[in-house]
Amino acid sequence: EGYVEPFKMQAIKVDRTNVETYSDEELRTLLQKPNIKKCSFTEYQSWVMTNFLFSTAVRQRSMMNIKVKDIDFDNNVVYVTVTKNRKTLIVPFNRTMCGILREFLKHRQHKSDEDYLFCNVFGKQLNKSTCYHMLYEYNKRRGVETTGIHRYRHTFAKQWILNGGNVVSLSKMLGHSSLQITQNYINLLVSDVAKEVETINLLDK
Repeated sequence: EGYVEPFKMQAIKVDRTNVETYSDEELRTLLQKPNIKKCSFTEYQSWVMTNFLFSTAVRQRSMMNIKVKDIDFDNNVVYVTVTKNRKTLIVPFNRTMCGILREFLKHRQHKSDEDYLFCNVFGKQLNKSTCYHMLYEYNKRRGVETTGIHRYRHTFAKQWILNGGNVVSLSKMLGHSSLQITQNYINLLVSDVAKEVETINLLDK
């Protein structure tokens, strides 16, 4: 209102907490394929979405906006048009995910390439609430109490580093605008990675 002269103020730094990831045991449980002949389409789609989130590290909003036409099986990439920084992201997927998606599209029975890859019971685009509850119930049915869609992104980053992946490639996969953001991501995983140090124990080896 003009009562105070303008002045610069130092932004407050927020304490960062360690990100949570899925354990190896939880991943094995969640990634186990259900019996397609016996399970519902919702459960089957939840399994496909779980694999997709873990293998591509895309955000929930990005995944919900992927259309069938965005999947390029010739080059094994998915074009993510809705991203946090509003820049189209080209995310590669492996042969395993390629096979899962090809099989899923046969069951998806889409009418057009403009249809969304993952849908609700009416074949329309998922909303945030429906997407969350689908995966929440999927986890609960498999006995995994912890849940969280963004947790797959954290888990992907952790597994990438533990399995020898380089930071530059990880940064591109996550769609980060700079390596510094990716480095901050990795720093939050340090306490989790520290557990691996005792397991590997280079001195004993």
